[in-house]
Amino acid sequence: MSGVYDTMIGVLGDGSAMMLALVVFLAAAVMAFGVMATVHARGAVKRRTAVIAEHDGNDSRALRTSSIKAVQRLIDYTTKHYSASEKTKAT
Repeated sequence: MSGVYDTMIGVLGDGSAMMLALVVFLAAAVMAFGVMATVHARGAVKRRTAVIAEHDGNDSRALRTSSIKAVQRLIDYTTKHYSASEKTKAT
């Protein structure tokens, strides 16, 4: 690691201006990448929202229908595995 540091010091020397330019460039690049990622994520969310919104309430692929089915399956599973059966109630 010290070899890389020695090489960098040899190339830059006392180039504080070069180091400042490098830091400014990296800061601008990170900020631009962050903005691009935010814009891309917002577009993806808007696209998914539009797909969900175009389905009406009678569609079997609608979010509400699938949520109701999931809750019904959960209730059935819970009832099947955790409810007391008639045999255990009698004893």
